Amino acid sequence: LAESGDVMAAETSLEKAIEKHPMDAELRSTVASRRLAEGRIEVAQALLDGTPPNIDHPELHIVEGRLHLARADRRRDGTGETDQLLLSSAIQSFQAALQLNRELGVAWLGLARTQRLMKNLDEASESLTRAKRLLGDTDSSCSIEGALLAIDLDDIHAATRYIDAAEIQGSGPTIAYVRGNIAIKSGDAERAIAMYTETLNERPKHIRARLNRISCYLGLDQAVEAKDDANILLSLAPELAVAVFAKADAQSRLGEWEEAKEGFQAVLERAPHHHMALTKLGACFLALDRPERAEGPINEALRLAPDHADAWHQRGMLYLSWGKYEAALSDFEAAIRADGNNLDARVQAAAIHHASKNIEQASAAWRGVLALDPNHPLARQRLQDCEQHLATL
Repeated sequence: LAESGDVMAAETSLEKAIEKHPMDAELRSTVASRRLAEGRIEVAQALLDGTPPNIDHPELHIVEGRLHLARADRRRDGTGETDQLLLSSAIQSFQAALQLNRELGVAWLGLARTQRLMKNLDEASESLTRAKRLLGDTDSSCSIEGALLAIDLDDIHAATRYIDAAEIQGSGPTIAYVRGNIAIKSGDAERAIAMYTETLNERPKHIRARLNRISCYLGLDQAVEAKDDANILLSLAPELAVAVFAKADAQSRLGEWEEAKEGFQAVLERAPHHHMALTKLGACFLALDRPERAEGPINEALRLAPDHADAWHQRGMLYLSWGKYEAALSDFEAAIRADGNNLDARVQAAAIHHASKNIEQASAAWRGVLALDPNHPLARQRLQDCEQHLATL
């Protein structure tokens, strides 16, 4: 019925089948899996909740695990701490399926995926090996998971081999998604965007593809496109804090400081430990000429993440606005130690040395700026000034 285009009749047929065979766990799990693939999470959950209490079947636990993963995709805030809490329920579901049947390859595959998302990569590798043994070498889902695991292990060549094998074994939007991830790892953001776009054209509700495309847009400073994608993502997953954060990040780059501030505050209501949101909230207060409100969130960000370069940079900007130049310089130098590629912090540190007539330090600092950006006009001019001054001594 579905193949012939009669979707309503197909729905009715499935509903009647479940009513007629309420004890058929495999039927219930199959229908729930279809609903989940369609993005109808609550419908899938209702089917599981309607399972008779005396029925226990590994397939039902597998669907439950996939439901937990789908919910985690829609509720993440981008911090590992929260992700661990969200994914632990999925682990329990896949383990419950394996307690009923240790030879169920799809359960091992689900376990491998969840362990990878939790960054337990050694455990994920072991679970994936078991899944491959049970599902066979021709299963594209194992090859796709192998590619994703290889990416996390920084083995781009292995990831490419796996996804090439998956494409031979089958097709689908997930293959383009993984190729997008490989492109990101290889530093090719434009190709990654093309791959994610291919995925989204076929599956518009693919949460991670859209989220990753947003990251690429932000990396290329295409804030308008990032904001548009974030709005679409939030229409699909209103509780996805990482999308709220991405939208606020895009808004801050567009100078929409008040809206960005509200977005970062919304993230922090759910995840007070989100050090990046704390840092960017402080930056919003600075941009809104409210430096007294910026100090608290930035200091809290540094307490939570002492190596977060942007937090050191923003506190340096705060001290600069108060005329505390020595404290500002100290923080800019801390930002550079945390991230040697932090161009803005290097420029600010060099400018303070220059204004303080510390010519030798200023000269070295401007050279550091030019090492990152050889065409930086201010650095080139200021370095020339320093060299001319030193030549007269």
